[in-house]
Amino acid sequence: MKKETLRLSVLAAALTLSTGITAFAGQWQQDGKGWYYVQDNGAWVYGQAFTDPADGSEYFMDPDGYMMTETRVNGFWYGADGRKREKTEAELAAEEARRQRIASRPSPAKKQAAADQAAEAAKASSIAVSTTRLAYQAEMKALMDIIFIDTRTKVQNTAIKGDTTEDNLEVSYRFNADGSGTILSCSLWKMSNPENSNYKAEALELSYNRNILSDANEVASFNDAFLRLLNASLGENKGKAIYDRCLAEEVGGSGRFEEKDASDTGNPYELTYQNNTVTIKVTCSEIVPNEETEEGSEQEAGSEETPQETAAEQPATASVIVAGQGALNAASEAGSQQASDNTADSAAESGTEPESESQAASEDETAA
Repeated sequence: MKKETLRLSVLAAALTLSTGITAFAGQWQQDGKGWYYVQDNGAWVYGQAFTDPADGSEYFMDPDGYMMTETRVNGFWYGADGRKREKTEAELAAEEARRQRIASRPSPAKKQAAADQAAEAAKASSIAVSTTRLAYQAEMKALMDIIFIDTRTKVQNTAIKGDTTEDNLEVSYRFNADGSGTILSCSLWKMSNPENSNYKAEALELSYNRNILSDANEVASFNDAFLRLLNASLGENKGKAIYDRCLAEEVGGSGRFEEKDASDTGNPYELTYQNNTVTIKVTCSEIVPNEETEEGSEQEAGSEETPQETAAEQPATASVIVAGQGALNAASEAGSQQASDNTADSAAESGTEPESESQAASEDETAA
């Protein structure tokens, strides 16, 4: 009898201990504001992701500690039952496409870096090959530096002086003969916004007047400089063709002609030749707009994204979570967590999302 009494006492103690553990284990609870989780130490989970140790499902609790539902946080969708849904392949693909699109968008820093790189490459090839205004002018500026310095060292006549003008509107290199005018000049017009009063459509203007020259050595030096500038601005094929024609007209041609064509790389140009004076104006095939216009174009391009892409690209909700947000969404749910779990489990078995979540995702995409 004593043994039986002892056995029952031990069993009762074990049951009491078990009941105590269960009472203090973490569990979901609900009040008028929504679902919240009480940990085994009695503390709530506030404003962060939370993994239920019972089934491994992840939830997100708002700053008040209530489960958030039917919302997107950090790119993940939390359904009507509060559980996090993994991103679909379509969402991941849309996010990657958006990342690449943002990385490829032009910016002043990217464009300037590309222009600087193009200028370095031009020094090796002696030809400007870009079709955008900024890069083409960077290439030509680098080549003009070299050509005009080389010519200055060859021309010893003190009556011929080099002159340079550079500001935010233009870069101009000239050789002027005292009392006679400009022999050779090459100018870059920087302003690319057509609405600006200082705008000029051409990116470059090259002019050469051989009538001023008489000394054979000076003629040879400036002829060489002119040919190098032609090759630099128009390419070797087009540059040499224009150079040969200008010399032919000088020797025995009509003395005047005009030409509209494109450089070796496709930049349009206009040429006027008359009485040993040639003027060439080059317009880049793409004139980069000002930053304000460019930003507007990017916004318009962004509006063409598909609803699916837009849904995947929504900003993270976590940075703007409001207290009580989860509670307000959860207040309209069924009266117990078990009911929510049953709904989610049923949906998982059938391979479909709960109806309320699907509707929310559809509304989310439509709004975007």
